[in-house]
Amino acid sequence: MTVKLALLKSGEDVIADIREAISEETNKIVSYIFSDPYVVKLTQPQVLMEDLEQPETRAYNISVYPWMPLSDDTDIAINPDWVVTIVEPAAKLKQSYEERTNGRRNHNVNGSNDGRSIDNSSSDLNESVEFNH
Repeated sequence: MTVKLALLKSGEDVIADIREAISEETNKIVSYIFSDPYVVKLTQPQVLMEDLEQPETRAYNISVYPWMPLSDDTDIAINPDWVVTIVEPAAKLKQSYEERTNGRRNHNVNGSNDGRSIDNSSSDLNESVEFNH
């Protein structure tokens, strides 16, 4: 598994197991394959001053939720022109993603009679990730 964090032209940060699809004829990337993609959003940055002698620590509250939640596809091909950059995610974010996707990915379609009620609350994850300033 190659878990990476991608910034898309749309401004979305997406964490996923990312692979390259390469053309055999041209040996160029034709798409990126995002497996089990989740959107990562910073929701409330805070500055913490715990000790004046220690470096300033910033705690970022994040929300993580499925990208394209209305699709049953777990592998989604992305045009390489839409990818701005691909980076290594913060260790805590990567660990959280791996724990979430190791056999526990779950989309719940709940039961109103019209079949249109979708509850993705079990797929949401809120946590605090700390980085040194």
